[in-house]
Amino acid sequence: MQQIASSFSALKRPRMLVRAARAGLKAYRRETHLPRLLRSAGLSASAERPLARLCAAEEECEAARRARDASYSTVLHVGLLIAVLAELQASRSF
Repeated sequence: MQQIASSFSALKRPRMLVRAARAGLKAYRRETHLPRLLRSAGLSASAERPLARLCAAEEECEAARRARDASYSTVLHVGLLIAVLAELQASRSF
């Protein structure tokens, strides 16, 4: 878990994406948003190791953004960033 948190904090993302994700943290509801985000990212909605899976999906979104891929979705990318930040916060509170 620490490895994921440290590697995620070292990543460079556009300031606007990070600000949007931080603003969305208040409205994040794990039970509702996590299954939807995982399915949207093409992953199964099971709750097994969600943080690692979210990070992998976010990295794919970042690669699509950098490649200026037409399939890139800003909404999905911000949603994944919100979920990653929320899951990191939740793991630190235990």
